[in-house]
Amino acid sequence: PDAEYERADQDLSRAIDLNPDAAEYRMRRGWLRTVRAVGQEAYGRDPLPQYEAGLADLDQAVESAPGLTEAWKVRGNTHLDVGIYLASIGRDPTGHWEAAERDFEHALKQDPGVASAWLDRGNLHFNRAAWAHAYGGDEDALWARGEADFSQALTLDPGTADGWRWRGMLRTNWGVGLDQRGKDPTEKYAAA
Repeated sequence: PDAEYERADQDLSRAIDLNPDAAEYRMRRGWLRTVRAVGQEAYGRDPLPQYEAGLADLDQAVESAPGLTEAWKVRGNTHLDVGIYLASIGRDPTGHWEAAERDFEHALKQDPGVASAWLDRGNLHFNRAAWAHAYGGDEDALWARGEADFSQALTLDPGTADGWRWRGMLRTNWGVGLDQRGKDPTEKYAAA
C-alpha cells in the first residue's frame, strides 16, 4: 500500500501546485498523510514524520479556510491519533490531545449538528480518561464528558452504530475504573 499512498500523495501535491489556495486539497493530503502514518505504525515504522507532514498541511488548510469545518475535524483527529501513538510508546500525549480538543471545539461551534464531530470529541475524552486511569488524573470527569458527547451524537443520529459501540465501551471502562477504586460500578455496567 505504500506505493499507492506515494502516488496519491504525488497527485494531491500536483493539485496543490496547480491551485495553492485550495484548502480542501491540503486537507485531503493532510488526511492521506495521517492515514499513511497509521499504516506505518502498524508495520512498526516511525509514523511521526508522516503525522508532522499531515499536520503541516492541515495547519495551512485551517489557516486559509477557517470556515472549512471538515479541516478542523481532520486536524483534530490527526492530533488525537498522534496522542494515541505517543501514549502507546510511553510518551505524554497531553499537548496533542489539548490541540485535538481545541479543533473539535471549533468544529462543533461551526456546525453542532454533525454527529461525527461529537463522536470524534467523545473518542478523545475516552482516550484521555483511559490515560488518566493509567497515569492519574480526574478520569471520572473525562468519562462523563465522553459519555455526554456520545449521547449527543446518538441524539443527532440514533442509527450510528459507532455511537452505541463507543458509549457502551466507555461505560464498561468507566465501570472497571470505579470498581478498581472501590466504588460501585453497577450503574455504568447496567447502562453499557
